[in-house]
Amino acid sequence: LSFVASAYFLFKLMVLEFHNRAWAVMAVFLLTVYPVSYFTMAGYTESLFLFFSIASIYFLRSRSLNISGLTAGGAILTRILAVSLGAPMVISAVRGICCGRKWRSYAGLFIFPVLAFVGFLAVNKIVSGDMFSFFKDYSGNPAARKELIIPFSETISRVREFFTGLPHVLNNDFMMVHGWNEFFTILAVVITAIGAFRKIPLEYSAYSTVSILLIVSFGWDISNARYTLPIFPLYMILASVKNKKILIAWTAISVILLFYFARIYTGGSWAF
Repeated sequence: LSFVASAYFLFKLMVLEFHNRAWAVMAVFLLTVYPVSYFTMAGYTESLFLFFSIASIYFLRSRSLNISGLTAGGAILTRILAVSLGAPMVISAVRGICCGRKWRSYAGLFIFPVLAFVGFLAVNKIVSGDMFSFFKDYSGNPAARKELIIPFSETISRVREFFTGLPHVLNNDFMMVHGWNEFFTILAVVITAIGAFRKIPLEYSAYSTVSILLIVSFGWDISNARYTLPIFPLYMILASVKNKKILIAWTAISVILLFYFARIYTGGSWAF
């Protein structure tokens, strides 16, 4: 249900921004066949986070600021990385105030996310006795260790490791744990840069950039591919590509990888 709602708001957002229903349909299609979109059917918060994030930006761009703040709060309650929504919100608020809108009209835009963030910490305090137990659990978990690192340092290290010899390419464990993740990370960076070059509204570039920076600023990159799934401006940028050959090639590769990764995942092995 969350994924269907995500698709609905992505469609509406594309029509709102580009006034092109064909592009809107293509954006939803590209989201659906994204190589790790099988996580929208899994017991993860991907679909819920995706829904709240897209809905928040949709209401932000359509000037329903209180609802935008409320849905952003919902996104933060699913995962702390949703703080990346703050970037487009700040940009929109600064732009609006500079154009003469009263700053009080933006109160709800920030109050709800802040309350959600406090609530997130409060739940950790009540359940585990420590507001930051979520981070300590990650940093101390050998199966999913997350620690602050220099941004992109691990990405660069993995890419270097990938090109040190053919055995790494053929090693399925390396590819599923590290190799593929870095391809997704780099791909997200490239598509975001293309969107900025094509002058997609700044709010989208800001959301994508901050999201990517948060992903690459924490070590142990076994889930980076999955973390790129909710960066929905990627689908908006790709859907607006006018070269049909590029879209066909992208779709073909996406579908092949989707079946490949889903087969591994449903077989009981780790796939992001």
